[in-house]
Amino acid sequence: MRTSKIIFSTYFSLILTIFVTIFLFFYLSKEDSRNVIFYFNLFYACFLEIIFFGYLLIIRYKQYRFLSAIYPVIGTITIFYIIVSLIIIIAYNILVINVIPHKYYYSTVIVLTTIYFIIFAFAGKLDIFHKKSLDKISNDKESLVSYLTKLQDIEQSYTQICYQKKLNQAQVSNCSSTIQKLVNKIKFSYPSIFKESDFIKEIDSIIDEVRNKISYLEIANEDMIVKTNEDLISFINNKIKLISFYQTKLRK
Repeated sequence: MRTSKIIFSTYFSLILTIFVTIFLFFYLSKEDSRNVIFYFNLFYACFLEIIFFGYLLIIRYKQYRFLSAIYPVIGTITIFYIIVSLIIIIAYNILVINVIPHKYYYSTVIVLTTIYFIIFAFAGKLDIFHKKSLDKISNDKESLVSYLTKLQDIEQSYTQICYQKKLNQAQVSNCSSTIQKLVNKIKFSYPSIFKESDFIKEIDSIIDEVRNKISYLEIANEDMIVKTNEDLISFINNKIKLISFYQTKLRK
């Protein structure tokens, strides 16, 4: 509802402003002076009003949200363009209209408007690029969090199984610290590495194998518990080295 009010008030103000502008142009001019340049000035004034209210709509209407860093850029170039355009309109039509040919006036306005739209388009492109970069970082972080969650679940599962199997504290502590090393090794990876398919396959493989080995530990008899636990520790340590190798390789 609030959005609809914003849109309505902006469009209503724009239409009212354009109506007043047209009225003043015709009211303050003589009929015989309404030539080509008169209508050009009228059209250009209305165009500047559309630009101004369009900018207001952008900063007020959430659907057209830019990143906060882009607003000062858009605002600066828009206000600068409008002010310079008004100065050109007033200066030409009051001071030098009989000195400088109209074609130079038209050319100046067209060039200035073209430059404005080029800069505006560049700012919009920069905004899109920056948003994509932020989305990519966000997605990479989500991937990292997903793997850390899986590893934390594995660690909890291991602790429960060790409690059930009544492993001594030294064995449990040794394996838990090893799993934590694996967690930290992945945790402190740079997020973009999770876009590398080879690295992802390796991490998935490691997690699946660790789960399998913990499952073996759960069903192991008393004679095999210690060996199975040691195999798990050895496997994780080897994979930590492999992850370090991938991290070094993919940084290059």
